[in-house]
Amino acid sequence: HGQYTRTIDLERYIKDGIRHICDESSYEIISDEQGAEDIAALDSEILKWLHVNEDCGSLIHALGKWVNEMLQPIMLTQKTYFKNTPELINLLRELGPIPSNTSIFTYDAIKMYPSIETEACLERLAAYLRRPETQAEITHYHPDALIEALGLVMRNNRFKFGDVLVKQIKGIAMGMSPAPPIPNLYVAIHEEEEVLQYLACNWLLFLKRFIDDGIGIWLHHPDPAEDERRWKEF
Repeated sequence: HGQYTRTIDLERYIKDGIRHICDESSYEIISDEQGAEDIAALDSEILKWLHVNEDCGSLIHALGKWVNEMLQPIMLTQKTYFKNTPELINLLRELGPIPSNTSIFTYDAIKMYPSIETEACLERLAAYLRRPETQAEITHYHPDALIEALGLVMRNNRFKFGDVLVKQIKGIAMGMSPAPPIPNLYVAIHEEEEVLQYLACNWLLFLKRFIDDGIGIWLHHPDPAEDERRWKEF
């Protein structure tokens, strides 16, 4: 891979950053004293039930790495998951010839990470992880421990922008250790409940998703009106 230099307009970068952290629906600006007190209390709470080694100056970071290790195998079992482009190509080849009255579509979940509500996400993940069928299929995790760890990680993400200390109150930070598996599993649960049923009724011949980017194959109905109705329902 060749090397390249990327330039950044510093003034624009700072203004964009300030505008970003001033979004009161997603961030709370806190004092250094409050942040230090919260982190000290949080570290003590974590150490009560989980033995982790502190790295990158934060137990939350280490806990996030553990959450990532627990969620990765679960993410791999989701019906729409694919690992990379070569795997997707192989999956498409395995379909063999497809009917002429089909269309390939792609989609992108815009602003997926920052749009996820923290408590709604935790509630959905907790319900899924506690389901008997989930625990029967995936046996490597302890539901209560993982759910508690998820809550600690998602409710306690802090960062500094210049001299401003910020606490995230909504969304998933892309730099968190468990960032890809959390939104991936969150959307996969929705797919299982609302979307995958269409694979069984033969309107949808194929559907795969890599985090926020997806691809599908749609089988058109001969009647345009019925085809449009099905598409809108989907």
